[in-house]
Amino acid sequence: MSYTTKRKIMNSSVYIVLGLVITAVLCVTIATFAGMRNKKKPAVTDTPTPDASVGILSTPSKNRPSKLPPASSGASKKDPSKSDGKNTPVIDPVKPVLYLPLEGGMQKGYSPSQPVYSLTMNDYRTHDGIDISAPIGTAVASIGDGTVADVYNDPMMGMCVCIDHGNGLVSIYKNLANTLPEGIARGADVKAGQTIGAVGDTSLIELAEAEHLHFEMTLNGKHIDPASYLDLSTLVTDKGDD
Repeated sequence: MSYTTKRKIMNSSVYIVLGLVITAVLCVTIATFAGMRNKKKPAVTDTPTPDASVGILSTPSKNRPSKLPPASSGASKKDPSKSDGKNTPVIDPVKPVLYLPLEGGMQKGYSPSQPVYSLTMNDYRTHDGIDISAPIGTAVASIGDGTVADVYNDPMMGMCVCIDHGNGLVSIYKNLANTLPEGIARGADVKAGQTIGAVGDTSLIELAEAEHLHFEMTLNGKHIDPASYLDLSTLVTDKGDD
């Protein structure tokens, strides 16, 4: 075998070995890369998942919370100002249960701003109370529990008795008879329905009117309509009197 032939054989062997080495390196590289990919976490897909908040299948969203926010703790509290649906009457603890001072007719009503005709004075003037018609001598009772705040003889309205019922409420009985029941004096405690006087004719500016009790009420020193506290429905309006 000549030198040239041997040289060709050696060169061919070198190329074959070099090719095998390169092939082996490529195989190792490919195997390593494939192994690294298999170790990676699989990607998340948009697979529909049950959504309890809406009752259907929905796709998770980064902008929507996975759970609904909890309800406010105050939402379940009962508002005491709301009705409970029951027809339970609301009782005003400040407003006492009061009664009429006597039975009779409504002779003249409460009119603090609109003047009404005065038969005695022959003019028109305001009326800060109500006139309840009843014969002279008819017993007049306290409309509620209280304390006699004052007893006096007014030059125009005659014999007067004032009873303080508390919480700024005062009842005033005018045109009473001069003689009062025993014990009715300033500072005396009285009960609802207790007699504190009798219908008289001591009021000079109402002398021409039919026999009556002039009755007033004040709250915190200001006159109020007795109808705000008393049931006047039983007082029949007297016809022919203003």
